[in-house]
Amino acid sequence: MLRPDQLQRIAQLGVVPTTQSVFFDNMGDGIIGALTPERLQFTYRGKSLLDAGIILPGSSDAPCASESALLGIEKFVTRTTGEGQLFGPRKECLSVREALECYTTGSAAATGFASTKGRLARGYLADFVALGVNLLDAEPETISQTPVRATVLGGKFTYQNL
Repeated sequence: MLRPDQLQRIAQLGVVPTTQSVFFDNMGDGIIGALTPERLQFTYRGKSLLDAGIILPGSSDAPCASESALLGIEKFVTRTTGEGQLFGPRKECLSVREALECYTTGSAAATGFASTKGRLARGYLADFVALGVNLLDAEPETISQTPVRATVLGGKFTYQNL
């Protein structure tokens, strides 16, 4: 829960909050029921963190929530709960591109590996996933259902379903 006046201070200090967007799915309805609307607008913020220049990594907090990065990306974009409620204000929703960046360059930066991870580029580790659809073209509510076609770790295939 972050008030607007705290965002600049967090950015200045280089604090990296981890707002597990997958929590919207399994705990969001309970949180909505427990908080006042005033407090809910400051809970698990997304877009306002990015707008303040704060690194926002994609993460899951598994095993107490789903480890699915695809579900996390979907929930960053839709901010919907397990029962389909909007969690907090719509203005905190991320675009698909922003959510993808959270799970790639954002996570690499948050862990101190921005110079070697998070991008497909010369000199970076060759860790990536090949998906069955382009997430930038997918309906946001279907992102978590995207088929994984392959995973590559250190330049070697670790899973293939091509």
